[in-house]
Amino acid sequence: AAAALGPCWSWSLALGNRRVASARAVPKPRVPRRSSVEDVVGATADAHVQWLKDLGMDDSQAAKTMKKCPKLTSRSIANRLEPTVRWLKGLGLDGMQIARAVRHAPQILGNSIENHLAATVRWLKVLGL
Repeated sequence: AAAALGPCWSWSLALGNRRVASARAVPKPRVPRRSSVEDVVGATADAHVQWLKDLGMDDSQAAKTMKKCPKLTSRSIANRLEPTVRWLKGLGLDGMQIARAVRHAPQILGNSIENHLAATVRWLKVLGL
């Protein structure tokens, strides 16, 4: 009976493991690398991908950004992402600088303006930067 289960199960049973449903004995399937925007974020995030492209990113940059920070899809564009971009523009950054910052640190869009971003800018000003 153990031979019918395959080599992993046979080996596990030979070592005395009587739990047939052992998760350790089952090899995990390999997940293929994802490269396109649709593969990385799925069809439900089309609006967020388009928003990143409107910000100044191409398809591959948007895919890498979403791969770095998949939580962006849970952020409201109107209530969270756009206000952060407007705030950054208010600091004097142009669209390309903001797109570059988002590509390198997409979590910036998820941070609270009042509790995190503004405090960080104040701290940098104190340092003279």
